[in-house]
Amino acid sequence: MNIADNLAKQGRHVFFFSMESSKREVTDKLLSRASCLSNGHKWTQLQVSRGAWLNNAEDKEEFDGLFKAFSRYQHFLHIYDNRVKASQVKDLVNSWLDNHPDEKKPLVVVDYLQILQAEQDNVTDKAKVTDSVSVLRELTKQAEVPVLVISSLNRASYWQDVSFESFKESGEIEYSADVMLGLEFAHREEYITVKGNGHVELNKEKFDQRKQEVPRRVEMVILKNRTGKTGGHIFFKYNAMFNSYQACTEQEAAIPNNFNKLFHSKEVGKPIEAAVRDYTVDPVTGLVTEKKPDK
Repeated sequence: MNIADNLAKQGRHVFFFSMESSKREVTDKLLSRASCLSNGHKWTQLQVSRGAWLNNAEDKEEFDGLFKAFSRYQHFLHIYDNRVKASQVKDLVNSWLDNHPDEKKPLVVVDYLQILQAEQDNVTDKAKVTDSVSVLRELTKQAEVPVLVISSLNRASYWQDVSFESFKESGEIEYSADVMLGLEFAHREEYITVKGNGHVELNKEKFDQRKQEVPRRVEMVILKNRTGKTGGHIFFKYNAMFNSYQACTEQEAAIPNNFNKLFHSKEVGKPIEAAVRDYTVDPVTGLVTEKKPDK
């Protein structure tokens, strides 16, 4: 969602298929994230949904400003909240491409793979995922459209290092994907001990504490990259209340409850002050552009 929001701000169309959250919920999450990144009042998704910003005239005026900023680029976000088949995703995007030949190719986001409707009736979960991945792969090859697909993980993977085996029905996912990224808690040694025989021992109390952290310390692992390096690690502070990921260094991810310093999402560990110097946001369109260096 953070990726979709950032691309839309840059004037790139995004087709976001959200099959768990309604369009209203997704919008509330985006507005909550925008408030977290602003210098004013910060509203959680629940507060946005309940209209907490209507409490007084000052809050309403501030929230109206956030909503106006969102409205400048929201037409680039095409949010669909009904459960569809992968073939319906493909047909809808292809239809849009036919009617907008001069537009940049959009990003397609599917949230999430396992609850796409089956292409055929009475098939196994594995067959359903295989068919869906195959159709989405055709979309990327024929229309040259990037498709970002969210996948659930096996429950056993919650306290093990994320790997190809972590993905449900992973065979077709591993084979077809150009890039595979796995999200997990950073610094898992805080709640996991690996014994000499390879047995993994979980400290349930510490694991529960990690789940309750604000923000959560998260690590992204590059499991597969068809045209580049694999095995890379990117670290984030994830504030679930505001649906916001902030990039940070590995050292910063080792420190719990340290959300006082924001980091720009384009370059890991890059302070927000530097981002302000290097990038500008058009107040009318919301377009993010990189400043040209002085000659």
